[in-house]
Amino acid sequence: MLSRDFAIQRARGIIAEIENLKDEDFPYDHSRLALDELEERVRLRLDLLLNVTADDELDDVNRICRESLEQNFKLLPLLGFIVRSTHVRNSFEIFWPLLRLARQVLGDDVKLILSSEWWFSPHVYRPASELPDYVLLGFPASESSNPLLIPLAGHEFGHTTWQRHSLREKYAGKIQDRLLDAADSRSKDYLDQFGSGPERRVLAIDNLYPALECALRQAEETFCDFFGVRLFGIAYLHAFAYLVTPGGTTRDANYPSLNVRIANLEKVARHMKFSPPASYSNWFRNDVNRFGVKDQFLVDLADEAATHIADELLNEALDIAHKASVPTCTQSRLDKVKKAFSILTPATGIGDLVSIFTAAWEMYYQKELWRDVVRKEAEDERESLRLSILNELVLKSIEIAEYEQRVQKVSHGS
Repeated sequence: MLSRDFAIQRARGIIAEIENLKDEDFPYDHSRLALDELEERVRLRLDLLLNVTADDELDDVNRICRESLEQNFKLLPLLGFIVRSTHVRNSFEIFWPLLRLARQVLGDDVKLILSSEWWFSPHVYRPASELPDYVLLGFPASESSNPLLIPLAGHEFGHTTWQRHSLREKYAGKIQDRLLDAADSRSKDYLDQFGSGPERRVLAIDNLYPALECALRQAEETFCDFFGVRLFGIAYLHAFAYLVTPGGTTRDANYPSLNVRIANLEKVARHMKFSPPASYSNWFRNDVNRFGVKDQFLVDLADEAATHIADELLNEALDIAHKASVPTCTQSRLDKVKKAFSILTPATGIGDLVSIFTAAWEMYYQKELWRDVVRKEAEDERESLRLSILNELVLKSIEIAEYEQRVQKVSHGS
């Protein structure tokens, strides 16, 4: 049974690699715990392979070998992510505050692995059977030491929240109904694409399945944007702009169009009683659609269905964060951080991340900030030094906030 022999060798190779990775110097236990859990899963699969005999049905043997192969495809990227969590490019100062926030909104059983990725977008591995209690949060390697992008973690926490609260299942029926209604309103276009009218509902559901899947993914991304703004306030809008502007790239249909995303960000900002940056929508150019006629029709229907429930998704995000008692930025804490930063000292007595990041982004745009400190530098180095100082103040303030949290916890005997 050659396939069995190959599968056994491959599984042993994965186990050997995990054992090698355990020699890494992990800054936090969660990375090492994840390796232990992944190794246990591979060993269970290896035991199944070792128990296969020549008397077993060929279909069963092939199924066991195929499942082992699929496990390898899933695990190797996770192992790479875990080993990158040891790299000094990561901002380790943010780990404990982000873990506390994750547990606040997702539950005390959550574990966090903070790492870097080799694509230019923050990313979270969706909750998977391999590591169901982990949030695996990755930032672009070139930006992983830039703390001003940390607010984008709010969006990534939103993906895990979406799954933990079964929101896909909650909204699937509403989205499907809206898709069918939208198809009815464009019955001629539907007929042109599918050769029969949308009044045949069962057949229409099958035909519109790609649009349903697309709308559900758009709804999830919309919820995550709302959730990110609720967790990090206006700092989320600035971090989003840093990563995306000017836009104008080819549209991914699994996301709302960029102009819709910006309108949603401005909507939640106003709902939370703070003003978006001046002319924020003008910072962006909308994505370019490159779909064929049929795909464009399906995307249009998906857009309408996802937009239809946007207000419900906003209320859902706000309600979940409110029940978790996630703090919002207050003017007094914001002023306190800004005052400390202006005299080149970390902020103390703040207690939340959102105020620190909100102040940091306000000061990011103050090009004359610390002019006396950086005036001796060459002109082209002044801005780089100013931003380096700002980043360091942010990270030190986060460290102090974490220390104060722990002292407070001890003093209260908990």
